[in-house]
Amino acid sequence: GVRPTQYSFPERNRIISGISDGVLLIEAGKNSGSLITANLALEQNKNLFIVPSNINSKQSEGSNELLKELPHSLVIDYQTILKEFGVEPACQKDNAILELTEDEKLIYNLILGNEICFDDLVEATKFDPTRLNILLTEMEIDGKLKKLPNNYYTID
Repeated sequence: GVRPTQYSFPERNRIISGISDGVLLIEAGKNSGSLITANLALEQNKNLFIVPSNINSKQSEGSNELLKELPHSLVIDYQTILKEFGVEPACQKDNAILELTEDEKLIYNLILGNEICFDDLVEATKFDPTRLNILLTEMEIDGKLKKLPNNYYTID
């Protein structure tokens, strides 16, 4: 029966970071709740992983500043996080093609034999960019494709 307030979010985030094995910081402004959660994770001796963000964005100032202070927290791929926790990524490439959804088949066929950028995939698939990003992320986690620098994708 208690309504959320701006002051209750840091309390909630302290609990979330406390029960988590680690925190992944993707983007945080100088005074953002995400930055508060990252600092709480550090106080709790939790793993902190920071993705470098756009240097021209106000929404990235906090996370990029923290990354300067903690360069060992840099992550640019999910394998870094899995390795930290001693988890081997499941290799599903051999049977991944058999388990593709219709949307994944379209993406897979566009990428197969190419390195293709996100914008070109949006244009070719006509998918909403948010939806496409979710599909690409799921396919990357499942080992069906690989993300390259500068928002390009390929099939290994």
